[in-house]
Amino acid sequence: MKAFIKGILALALALGVGYIGFMALTEDQDQSYSLTYGTIDKSFEARGYVIRNEVLLTTESEGQVRYLAAEGQKVRKNESVAQIVMGVDMDMPPDEEPPPRTPEGVQVDLDNIDYEINYLHAKILNDLSRGSYREIHLLKEALNLALSKRQRYSGLLEKTQGPQVNEIQENEVSELKAPVSGVVTYYFDGYEDVFRTPDLFRIDFEKLISEEITVKNRSTQVARVGDLIYKVVDSNALSLLAILPKEAMDYLQIGAAMTLEFEFDEITGSIVELYYQEDYIGVLFDTDQIISDFQKIRQVDVTLHPTNFKGLKVENSSLVKQDGHFGVYVMNVQNKPVWTMVKILGYDADHAIVAKDSFILNEGYQELKVSTVGLHDEVLRNGAKYAE
Repeated sequence: MKAFIKGILALALALGVGYIGFMALTEDQDQSYSLTYGTIDKSFEARGYVIRNEVLLTTESEGQVRYLAAEGQKVRKNESVAQIVMGVDMDMPPDEEPPPRTPEGVQVDLDNIDYEINYLHAKILNDLSRGSYREIHLLKEALNLALSKRQRYSGLLEKTQGPQVNEIQENEVSELKAPVSGVVTYYFDGYEDVFRTPDLFRIDFEKLISEEITVKNRSTQVARVGDLIYKVVDSNALSLLAILPKEAMDYLQIGAAMTLEFEFDEITGSIVELYYQEDYIGVLFDTDQIISDFQKIRQVDVTLHPTNFKGLKVENSSLVKQDGHFGVYVMNVQNKPVWTMVKILGYDADHAIVAKDSFILNEGYQELKVSTVGLHDEVLRNGAKYAE
């Protein structure tokens, strides 16, 4: 009997020790994981604005309008688009609704740019005098952007090209011709002078996205001197300005290609310019593809799909910020946690993609090579627990 009891106790002890060992191993495995390669797919919903090379045409004649080209029709240079028959009864009522006009206040105030420059300059001088160099590099980048914005603003003394006249009068008939080859449209929105590439940095994005742009067909039976009659739009290419929150800047760089997904179309565009403002960033895409009804639409919802981010994949719970830089705790050869700086290439709600082995860090006026995590490094979860 005693032998039986001793056997039971020995078995229970063995099971207990085994259970404790299993739990310790499980807990240890749950606390850390090995780094492997991974990717993150990221997309952004944005308000987009179609930017076209377009020529507005007015008339110097009065009379009855005859349209010779349909909406969206391609025409060649000097091809007839419409006729105005002069000398007819002009008692016919003109269109009661005036052409759409650009709302006031959608452009950045020049005084705000000057204030930004003065503030950043003073901030840099103050930090230098106190020996605080941590944010100097970022402040210099912001100042250079503001100075560039101010210079380009001042350089826009030449006015944007206004409406043109291209017609020939003969025998009481005025022939309106296409000044360039392209697509004819009779739709106007009043923003034709705003959405020109040299002017885009002047737009206040916060005010712009609060506006609903109305596009109207301005075709009419009767024309008077100075009336807008039609537009000719370049059909070989277009641009798109997408407005995003500033948090998206981590995923954007000039020259990068993205897929632009619309309700009925999907095209590819390249980033050619970035416009930074306080809460938003404007992304200008160029593309040699067009979308349905491109000649008449202006405001459109678009989904941006950046190139996938590839690198070492870490869990977001592992990230710990120290002295303004992100890092993770890695188990060293002595089995102790050591904080290691990382460079985040992309992220989503659960994971981040980081650089492998080393990266360049801009610190003040210096570029430092930083050693970072490598493939199969053992990284700790819930990194904040190990912060000193």
